[in-house]
Amino acid sequence: MLNLRMDFKLAGFLLYALLTFLWMTDISAVVSLKNVNEQSRYVAENFAKELLHVASEELGVNKLQAYYDTLKYIETTKNGHLIVEQLSETLEQKFRERLAALDKLAKILHQSYNSESTAEIENCCDLTTETHEEDTRFRSKVNVKKFCLQVSPDSPNPKNITLLHNSVLRQMIANLESIPSLKWQYFGDENGVSTTFPSTLKQDCNVYDPRYRPWYVVASTPLPKNIVVVLDTSSSMKAKHGNETVLDLAKLAAKTVLGTLSPSDKVAFISFAAEVEIPLGKSYASHCFSDHLADAVPSNIAYLNSHIDERGAYGSTFYTDALEKAFMFLKNSENGGTRDKVILFLTDGIPTDSKQMVMNTIQQRNEELNNGVMIITYGLGAAGLITTVSLPIVINGQLKGVVGLDLTMIDLLEDVLYLQKGELSYAFIIDDRGRAVLHPLLPSPLDVFEDPILINITDIERGADFEQVYTSMTKGSAGTKDLTAVRTFSKGEWSLEGRVTKTFSATYYWKPIEVIGYSLCLVLTKDFKQIDLASLVSSGDDFLYHRLDLIERNSDLCRYYNTSSLRSGRSTVKFAAEAFTDPSRYLDTEETAGRVRHYTKFMNDRIGFVPNPGFKSDIRNNVIATRQAEKYWPSFHRLDSGIQHWIPWRYIGTYNGVFRRIPGGMNHKLYSPSMRPW
Repeated sequence: MLNLRMDFKLAGFLLYALLTFLWMTDISAVVSLKNVNEQSRYVAENFAKELLHVASEELGVNKLQAYYDTLKYIETTKNGHLIVEQLSETLEQKFRERLAALDKLAKILHQSYNSESTAEIENCCDLTTETHEEDTRFRSKVNVKKFCLQVSPDSPNPKNITLLHNSVLRQMIANLESIPSLKWQYFGDENGVSTTFPSTLKQDCNVYDPRYRPWYVVASTPLPKNIVVVLDTSSSMKAKHGNETVLDLAKLAAKTVLGTLSPSDKVAFISFAAEVEIPLGKSYASHCFSDHLADAVPSNIAYLNSHIDERGAYGSTFYTDALEKAFMFLKNSENGGTRDKVILFLTDGIPTDSKQMVMNTIQQRNEELNNGVMIITYGLGAAGLITTVSLPIVINGQLKGVVGLDLTMIDLLEDVLYLQKGELSYAFIIDDRGRAVLHPLLPSPLDVFEDPILINITDIERGADFEQVYTSMTKGSAGTKDLTAVRTFSKGEWSLEGRVTKTFSATYYWKPIEVIGYSLCLVLTKDFKQIDLASLVSSGDDFLYHRLDLIERNSDLCRYYNTSSLRSGRSTVKFAAEAFTDPSRYLDTEETAGRVRHYTKFMNDRIGFVPNPGFKSDIRNNVIATRQAEKYWPSFHRLDSGIQHWIPWRYIGTYNGVFRRIPGGMNHKLYSPSMRPW
């Protein structure tokens, strides 16, 4: 038996319902009650009755529950060990396939780098788009038969450009054909030239330089870095260089360096004049910036960038204290690992303190760190949820450039993200440093407007005995442990409506994803059993997909609450990504009228003749079952009862991504009922 739940999504509706109830209530009966507590109880009890009436008569919850109780269900006991093993193998296979595509591309570049180019290569900044078509995979117009190049304005030799051989283009095309979910493929060289596939018109032609991008730096300097950026903010930095001050140029250089760092690097920032200044940090994390290097994760980089923007130029130029502080950062952050140690010193001139004192400080402090610190100085007065995998191209011992390709995290991790094992069960992934890569409490990989939040998994999984699981996972081991788990759910908007937590007995199953150094953990409720609907037979010809723009029903459309809806009052069905066996393909592929017809024929098929267009096995049964809701929902045109005027839509959603609403209308492609607070 499945339990239906009544949840109200719109606070506005609740407010209206309360006001309507008060308006219809005999006010004299309320006033006649002796005290405020009695009056409040009277209003609350009667308001609750009104909501139950809405649930029963307007949503048909009781009748729907009775209908679901009559259906047959298949109960299956799931083996957690087997599930986590299968998930791990699937993830490893995906990563191997994509790394193999990168390796093939790198080998072709090695073989053909000095060969004369036979490919037709356009400039990404000047090309015309007549031969380009909109492609949902790239969210832009592209030509998947060509690549294009752009030259950095800072290229040291812009007249001597190495053009890639046609065999590189053929391999890029082959990679995309074999793995359609791949995104951009590109090569950046030491001359500041980048070649991008597929060809597309670029908008960043005056600023882009591949040598300053994280994917280039990570591949060309593979060891993780401990880096301290030291910025001179003395009065002399006010001097003009062209239209900008020297300080402006120094800030740009500092932010450019920060932009090349990856989350595996660590960073600190110091500004100095007569005194040394360090970022105070946010109140809850000030220690991250005051005495230790901070992880170079997007949130920290964004904070440091804003701090750099606020620096002004004043005072004299004392190098010694700034260098002492820089070495202190590196010393405090020693962890015994093999990491490059760098101090980037951005200044314009001569120190106020003695040169001998400066040199003594460098010599003494560097000896304390085994002379392992590289100090890079710049004399400035003279003159961007995608992940990238990249490899350096080294020929005859000389770095020629870096080749990379973009992957979406949703493509790589979809099997974990859309895991459906009951209300409480879930899965998460951590990296080799224990940071959460994927977890239900973190932003979804689908949210392209959110920077990834890289925090330690122990800040999310706070169970008393989780430390044992954490230690084993970070060591690359596999295991199982029974724990008490806590699952947190949003009631709506986190900041406004709060959350609810549920504590339950669970079994943690974990296994390493060895090819990338990640570790996967599956959390299943104790003795978990999966319940699925048994096979149902379609009533035929009643399925209607929500893409009304692809269906010939224009005469039946009307504008309703500023959306296109069906005048007839019929319901439509929308499928979330988790309803498909390949969610990322659904999200990346533009739906067509032909595909919608295939959906329709499959859902209306009574004898099993129509092939499955890509749905998971239980989706069709849920579509058929939710059709029953129409029988219990009042007609769209029945507007005689007062409450009818204030209910714009009725809808039902299933855990596996089936969403039915009346009156029918279109929904956003990313919409998923199981991801909504209601």
